[in-house]
Amino acid sequence: MWWSLKSKSFFISRFFEACNRLLDFVGPRICPGCGSFVYDDGIFGWCRDCFDRLPRIVGNICRRCGIPIHGDSGENALCQECLMEEPPFEELRSACFYEGCIAEAIKGFKFYGRLSCLYPLVGLLDECYRWHFQDKDIHLVVPVPLHRKRLISRGFNQSALLAGWLSKRLQLACGKNVLVRVKNTVPQVKLSGKERRRNLRRAFALSDKGLMAVKDRNVLVVDDVVTTGTTIREVARVLG
Repeated sequence: MWWSLKSKSFFISRFFEACNRLLDFVGPRICPGCGSFVYDDGIFGWCRDCFDRLPRIVGNICRRCGIPIHGDSGENALCQECLMEEPPFEELRSACFYEGCIAEAIKGFKFYGRLSCLYPLVGLLDECYRWHFQDKDIHLVVPVPLHRKRLISRGFNQSALLAGWLSKRLQLACGKNVLVRVKNTVPQVKLSGKERRRNLRRAFALSDKGLMAVKDRNVLVVDDVVTTGTTIREVARVLG
């Protein structure tokens, strides 16, 4: 079963890559925000109007978890939660708020396999990386894994595809098999913060190869959506 699962994931990943290369060849792209054709690549595959309307995270943010902080707090400010409990990661950053056309693009890609959304989303992750992590000496890009049952059901891991394409753009190694999801957690959407923490406790583990892959290395973890940050916190604890 495990062998067939790995084979299926490999095939689907290569299928997505082949389709995106075909889209590059035949063009034009389709804007994930409004569905209009985008010629000359647009801006990361977005049309100008939708790109200008993306719900950017601007202004003062917590220097650790990246959430907006109101008032004149300065670039080294911490939010209340990070002050009370130091997070297990160095920095957490999001490309945009999860709303409007960016939310629709992620849903379309994640739940309906819309290939036209992959390139624009990776473009925003690339931009976010260059804004926040360019000087951090990142060695490895690692996606948040899906449990085997969820992977079989969905057919692909959206975070792995995003991480894989992002790593190619950044010319960094991608550790798609560094982390394993050992616990088949229930969907997080309707859970409270406390329930999310309980749900994800001991949900991830390092693979045998992952132990050596992350040793003494700076790791960039990629996920499609961050809500409370519970998933990233649990992953960061496992990565050490």
